[in-house]
Amino acid sequence: MQISDNLLPALTGALVVVATATFIWAGLSIISRLFPEGADDNDHHYRFKRQIAKLLFVVFAIILMLVLLPISDSTRGQLFSLLGLVVTAMIALGSTSFVSNAMAGIMPVSYTHLTLPTI
Repeated sequence: MQISDNLLPALTGALVVVATATFIWAGLSIISRLFPEGADDNDHHYRFKRQIAKLLFVVFAIILMLVLLPISDSTRGQLFSLLGLVVTAMIALGSTSFVSNAMAGIMPVSYTHLTLPTI
């Protein structure tokens, strides 16, 4: 009786993790098919769209995994705090690293459609 009481929550938690991982894999596969790697690499807007789509989906997937993990609420809160700390550290320490170059690569593409008034 005691084994079945512990087995059902463990199987439910494992099923949720497997289903979430399958959803993430399927989402990344769909994004890869919508934006194939070598399709139009000369078009900077195409590459930018592909990179932003993958980045947003991965961020969504990380948050989804943290929400759906079978852990207690206090542990979940600590993991979200750790995620916020990591993101803050990446931004703060990224002044001369890859992160700053990635942020700098996003900015020019977003301002290409901005037109300044002529004087």
